[in-house]
Amino acid sequence: MLKEKPRLDMLVSAIAEASIRKAAGLNYQLTRLTPTLQDTARKLVEEISSSLAINHDSIIRCKLCGRGPFTRKGYYLHAKRVHMDTIKLIVHQKLSRELWLRVEEERSRPQASEKAAGNNGEAAT
Repeated sequence: MLKEKPRLDMLVSAIAEASIRKAAGLNYQLTRLTPTLQDTARKLVEEISSSLAINHDSIIRCKLCGRGPFTRKGYYLHAKRVHMDTIKLIVHQKLSRELWLRVEEERSRPQASEKAAGNNGEAAT
């Protein structure tokens, strides 16, 4: 269990950082993540970054506290220094939900195929 927590923390930090960068209008990369998690991470970055900042005519305001106006770099620094813990908590909650849904989906797939195989076997008898 000790190995899982650092991996999850690394994943949450990477998604939080990317979300802040996207909200600020800066470039970001998710190449440190495994290919299986990159799609989920991109989806979360899109979802979370839209709830972090209001970007109007290159003037950025923080949706979390209402402060602004900021430049892109100014908002990035503000979000990292003031709101990083909150953003990590949001990412952790959404990531947990997303991974749980993925696990549940994987669990339901074999059951559906087993039921179909079981019904076919019963009908043939």
